[in-house]
Amino acid sequence: MTNKSGDRQDPLPSFCFLIEIPGIQAFFKSVSGLKSETEAVQVKEGGANDTTFTLVGATKWSPIILRNGFTADSKLLTWRESWATGRNMKRLSGVITQLDTRLRPMGAWTFVRGWPSKWEMNEFDAAKSELSIETLEITHEGLSYKAVARPARPAPPRSSASGAKQATSTQSPAPSTRPSPHDEATSSGALGRAPSQEELVALNKARFSEIEEFEQASERGEQVEDTGSGRARAPTHDELISLGKARFPDVE
Repeated sequence: MTNKSGDRQDPLPSFCFLIEIPGIQAFFKSVSGLKSETEAVQVKEGGANDTTFTLVGATKWSPIILRNGFTADSKLLTWRESWATGRNMKRLSGVITQLDTRLRPMGAWTFVRGWPSKWEMNEFDAAKSELSIETLEITHEGLSYKAVARPARPAPPRSSASGAKQATSTQSPAPSTRPSPHDEATSSGALGRAPSQEELVALNKARFSEIEEFEQASERGEQVEDTGSGRARAPTHDELISLGKARFPDVE
């Protein structure tokens, strides 16, 4: 069974539970009495012989019954004797928690103003090889349940393909929004004819922005380093014209 978040909702095991009562520490064998009942009051109305009306009566809370192995220092028996003798008649509230197989809390019942109304020891029998079990009944004034909120499931990791695509998109430089010289010339209508040599030089200087740096370095007599473009010097005037003619085959 699954819920809207996709988590499985399997039935929980009855042997995984935790009982917390202030001042009482014990390993409990079992716990029962987690129930409530509302009385149905039967009402008969004169003339209505085909049915019996029911009214909502008082709600009754069953006593919580705890069982655990008896030890010489029984906290349950000490609590019961303090009430029976009147030494300490303090009421206590407690929590009974349902755990899953990983011992994670899944839900909790809280009883309020509880007091030990009955204590019982099991039968001693030399013919049996059993543990001594004590039973304590706790009468209380209310029982409420609250599911333990589970943390949200982490988002599934993205696939390697999408991750690589994202990395490529983040590492690649954004395309320039500046129009190329060819686009500028075409939009202005200047290439309705074959461009002149001066226009070819200007267009290619704008396309190869590092040319000016090469030329300035050459004029100062400095050694020009290779920038990875394969040119160790600035292109000459004739080379710029050849580059332009290669781009514009209609040049005469």
